[in-house]
Amino acid sequence: MNPDAANAEYLVSTQWLASHIDAPSVRILDVTGMLTVKLINRAQAEVFDKGHIPGSLFFDVAAILVAHNYWCSVAFFDNGQTSSRPTS
Repeated sequence: MNPDAANAEYLVSTQWLASHIDAPSVRILDVTGMLTVKLINRAQAEVFDKGHIPGSLFFDVAAILVAHNYWCSVAFFDNGQTSSRPTS
């Protein structure tokens, strides 16, 4: 784990998760995004529904961002890196 990551206090190791997965105070949210050009998130159907961490929930953060008219434009580069900036 990277202690310098933004909000590192919310990151846990796989070992920690395995030992706390059944704790009633632990919630696991999958926020995977796979947007179409019409800003439809295909991640739930194409990734989450095929397999996910037991007990986790799919959280469509993309739908919330679109609903509140806040989105980022993302540029993809040949080296696999991305760059994004808020558009509103």
